[in-house]
Amino acid sequence: MKVVLAALLLARVAADNTFDYDDDSDAALQYAVVAGGDENTVTEEYGFIGGGFKNSVDGAYGTVAGGYKNMALSNYATISGGFLNAVTGRFATVTGGARNNARGRYSLAAGYKADAKGDYTAAFGFSGETCTTSQANQIAFCADSFLFNGLELLDLFSRRSLSTEELDEVVTAQNKVIEAQNERIARIEAVLQL
Repeated sequence: MKVVLAALLLARVAADNTFDYDDDSDAALQYAVVAGGDENTVTEEYGFIGGGFKNSVDGAYGTVAGGYKNMALSNYATISGGFLNAVTGRFATVTGGARNNARGRYSLAAGYKADAKGDYTAAFGFSGETCTTSQANQIAFCADSFLFNGLELLDLFSRRSLSTEELDEVVTAQNKVIEAQNERIARIEAVLQL
């Protein structure tokens, strides 16, 4: 008979927290902890749920700190808290927020509807819309504004979306500046040759 330390750690902390343990498997559900909350479920060894309601850990060494209906479904998955977040990638993390997914290995999701699909990706959803990475090794930052020390950083990138006419105007203006500089250099060189 296998000793299940997890059941001892539960110790009636909350009404309906459970440890799903298959007596027929060779795996031991050991050192799993549900510290509080209600209707939380741990199904793998070393799983941890700090509290909240209807959270689940179904991966070894997985963690859900709290929140509502969060699911750590892979080994080493971490969810700090929030609402309806899921981690299915190994070593992946949802830092918090709502409806986020960290699907790739070593992925990170935060905010609202952030979806880090590939390995080594991060998605930060701060626009109210879905924010998704489309390939591995990618960071998606979705926001309507990005202030840094009071400066709007998105304005720095607005030139990337100039129309052909606007681009021609910018090039023409820059050519005029270059011509003026060349004339000034020529006058200085003429004075120096005297």
